[in-house]
Amino acid sequence: MNRWAALMIFAAFPALSASAAGTQEMEKAPPLSAADRWTKAKLIEPKECSAGGCSVSWKVKTLEVETDDSGEFSQPAVILQGRLNREGWGLTHRNSAIVLDPQTSEFSMRIVLQDEITKELLYAVGPFGEIEEVHFVVLFDGLEVFRAARRKEVLDPEKTRYSATLGLGRQSYSETGVQPIEQTSLSTKLSFQNPWEWPWSGLASNWMVGASTALTLFPLSTNRPDTEIRFLDASMSLGYRFDGLPNGWGLTFWGGFYYTTMMVSVEPGKNSFGLQNLTGPQFIPTLSKKVSVRSSVSVYAKVAPIASEGLALRFPSRELAIGLSYTRALKPVVLTVSLDFARMNGDIAGSSVESTSSAFNLGLSW
Repeated sequence: MNRWAALMIFAAFPALSASAAGTQEMEKAPPLSAADRWTKAKLIEPKECSAGGCSVSWKVKTLEVETDDSGEFSQPAVILQGRLNREGWGLTHRNSAIVLDPQTSEFSMRIVLQDEITKELLYAVGPFGEIEEVHFVVLFDGLEVFRAARRKEVLDPEKTRYSATLGLGRQSYSETGVQPIEQTSLSTKLSFQNPWEWPWSGLASNWMVGASTALTLFPLSTNRPDTEIRFLDASMSLGYRFDGLPNGWGLTFWGGFYYTTMMVSVEPGKNSFGLQNLTGPQFIPTLSKKVSVRSSVSVYAKVAPIASEGLALRFPSRELAIGLSYTRALKPVVLTVSLDFARMNGDIAGSSVESTSSAFNLGLSW
């Protein structure tokens, strides 16, 4: 029987491996320092292996913990370096052969740590089908700290962020005495978000300040070739993120002020039209859910009454909006894909006005 056939037979009886592992007494691991326990792991092997009596000997038993991003969730991982002490033998891990140095029989392997105690098993397979088990354990006390740090690093609401977005949208606008206009256009948006730390830094865990500006770049198609409309928007808001929600959920309430105006290009001799210099408050609740360490989805709604002369508000004249977004943390930026829908209507400057828009947006933040 060759060694690979023996391995397949042995793999068919996992209970034998579990039984053997349970009878071995593991060596005592010296404790790590308080500083190292969050960044390093310990490799523990059976006592009889400590004196070099096993198939594999390990070069280093205090291991640096790194991040494995190969899956949907980031996980801690370690690189093990060892040597196979059986000449002419092979070594496997989870049905995959480990590449050995042909001169020294040394090898390295990567282990993803799924728990604070990760139990592993290698098979040393001889040229005549002999099989020896190599048991070891990797201890990592800092697993929860590691995961919390990764969540904070990847999607940290307390971090200063800059964003740039490009959108493909559809707008329609109608006004008393004006032929309705519909167009498809490209737009861009720049935004900024920063933790609010005044008058003391502890506020940054819940409070944020944000500002943004958006501009219609140019129309791609329109039902009125003689007319082009562009929107210019700006806003500034203060946000509060609520605590106490179930794990992975987030709720933030934004309140602030906006400014919007239209730029209309018409042929000479035709009357101009459009919204001019509208301002007012805006209220934006946002609900988000983390679907992995690097990804989240969110939905928002916006209510923005239009201010008349002075500070009086006219709630029948307002903008309503809703949006959905998916966020994915990449390196070194965060990618956002979103859909937005908005409708503004009311009696403005003596005219009945209605404006609707929908947009698909692709954005990057850093």
